[in-house]
Amino acid sequence: MILCTWYKLPFSPVSVHSPKNFFKKGGRLSARFHPGLCRRAATERWITVSELILVENSAAKMQIISCASQGLEAYAVQELVQHFKLVTGAEIPVVCEANACSCKVSLIAATPDTCPKIASLFAEDLAWIGTSDGFAVRTVENTIYIFGTNPGGVLNGVHDFIEKNLDVLWVRSTDIGLLYDPMPTVSLTCTDYREKSPFAVRGWHTCGTGVGGECHSDPATEVMLSRNKLNAKFAEFENLEQWDSYKTRGLEPFNLGHNVTQWLLRSPSYDAQCMEYWNTDDDGNPIVNVPIDGFKANLNYWSERTADTIADSIIAFLGEHDVRYIGVGLEDNWNTKTRPWDQLPFEYAPGQFVEPAAENYVSTVFFTCINRISRKVRRVYPDVTINTYAYFFSEVPPECELEDNICVVFAPLGEDVTEPTNTAKICPNNKVYSNVETWKKKTSNLAFYNYYGCFRASEKYERPLADRIQADLQYYAENGFTGTIPEGMVDANNNVWAMNALTFWLYSKLAWNPWADTKALTGKFCRKAYGKAADAMLTYYNLVKKGWELGRDGATLVWHNPPEMYLHHFVLKHELAEPMQKALDEAWNAADETARARIRYIKETFEANIRSIVTLYARMAADTYGAFAPHMLHYYRLSRNAVPEDADAALPDDTADFVPGFTDARGLAEKMEEKLDAAIAEAEGMKRFAMVTVKRPIEKILESDNSNRE
Repeated sequence: MILCTWYKLPFSPVSVHSPKNFFKKGGRLSARFHPGLCRRAATERWITVSELILVENSAAKMQIISCASQGLEAYAVQELVQHFKLVTGAEIPVVCEANACSCKVSLIAATPDTCPKIASLFAEDLAWIGTSDGFAVRTVENTIYIFGTNPGGVLNGVHDFIEKNLDVLWVRSTDIGLLYDPMPTVSLTCTDYREKSPFAVRGWHTCGTGVGGECHSDPATEVMLSRNKLNAKFAEFENLEQWDSYKTRGLEPFNLGHNVTQWLLRSPSYDAQCMEYWNTDDDGNPIVNVPIDGFKANLNYWSERTADTIADSIIAFLGEHDVRYIGVGLEDNWNTKTRPWDQLPFEYAPGQFVEPAAENYVSTVFFTCINRISRKVRRVYPDVTINTYAYFFSEVPPECELEDNICVVFAPLGEDVTEPTNTAKICPNNKVYSNVETWKKKTSNLAFYNYYGCFRASEKYERPLADRIQADLQYYAENGFTGTIPEGMVDANNNVWAMNALTFWLYSKLAWNPWADTKALTGKFCRKAYGKAADAMLTYYNLVKKGWELGRDGATLVWHNPPEMYLHHFVLKHELAEPMQKALDEAWNAADETARARIRYIKETFEANIRSIVTLYARMAADTYGAFAPHMLHYYRLSRNAVPEDADAALPDDTADFVPGFTDARGLAEKMEEKLDAAIAEAEGMKRFAMVTVKRPIEKILESDNSNRE
């Protein structure tokens, strides 16, 4: 952050005298004035940025000059006014002319189209930004310019300006995630810099249901994503009515989904009597739009008629909807049986064939179909990109080349989340990496649909994925890939963001700059979110990460692993439950009510997780403990109330006849110790670990001082 910048009035940013410190990391270039350098003013007066007071004692000293009444520029101005009011209490006036009020400082958020002098003042910045949604913030005399070459860049610049100068963070979709400290007086502290992301597409596929019942969409979540400089939202037919609203928030609808059948059936050229579109059974009988194992079947991708019918459907759709990305996605299953087509060599180019036994046979057939669709669409809509999945049978690259208006959305369903895509460790990601390396020989237009926010335990455990995400995104940026649009959840009607806010916020930061300092960002998050409890929560997050690092060598984790697997490998196995509980307790005691509202779900869920897995261990060990299992459960009820009321359902039939002979935990522990040792000696693997875990608190009771035991 630039606390005090000297500059000459007026100045040209392209002047050879401009003091700039350029640094480039993987495609993201920032140009900043170095705080130790200075320029002499034409009036012989030295002016510092710290003299530019924007708000003083909740009174506006700045005006916003804008005549925009609609679109993203108008929205950007609204965001400025709203956040200045929130943080400072000041009403910032918005005027069309510079002399419309008495404010000494002016702010212009615009493109060269809406403010022509930007083109002459900042030609170098505009050339550097290019067609991206990057931005620059410059100050000339008493005027602050936030600009880009398109309205999306202006909006990104405004949100970045708010974050840096008003110290605001957006980490949740509700007020609990709007982090700021009231500041009745604000001076300009960060200016004269420019930024852009290496990725043209940065977004989420947010599953779940919004506050208003929206499918895979939630307006407040989308506002939050936009404020964090994301620019895309996975869009499906099921939320078509929301697509225009995405645009008003700076998010481009990035259409895809498992939708080939939908495209076919809604096509103006669809013929219900034609059976050539469909997969078949073993005897060649068509399976007409009938689900297989609960999922829609795929189509006959060998047939040119299938491709042409889908292309007609897309062209008709684009006649009614103005979107840049249209998706044609295979259905969510492996089945492509199409007799006799799939038993024959396939000619993907004149004189070039792929055999049915080849690993990429079906992929080649599928992408040949997508190529044909893309060519037909491009003739009518040359600026539209056709999205399609590399997923299941199409994850392996095809033999055919790809049309240049195709974006391949690579979705590695079987990825191991403990390792980055390009890891050297032997794991499932080696195949993923091999496929990506082959794909990049065919196209750089790859967007990555990783499962960063889609996992079965998402409401129970926060996976500390920042290092893995960073490694992935640096790899993607270094190869010039299009972007990243992982699967996650809306921040509504669930507790996924309550548990994972830090990781999801770090993802947005890395999507903008894959070389961001995640350690510093984590510290900033904790300070802003938890206040006096920041140190304790940072300790907790560090322990979560420590467990992850210690446990990941013995684990291969995919999206569907249960919470118990995370707790076993990353918490209990490395005896981290107690220090994690201690950190959460300390955080709770230090926190004010606002911070407690952010800590509560994490703390209560952690405690419930430990109770749950203790019960699980008890059930796993029950067949070895035999009649001893009820004693163990009774002990836990006495010592820590850790066993749910329904735990007895998993125990031997004689549980109901068991009458506890002890009313204190120590007395029962003394009777249990010998039997536990014998059981542990005979057990192996997970059961042995379960019994050792069960015994640990018993040992602590027996090792305590007699006075403490009573």
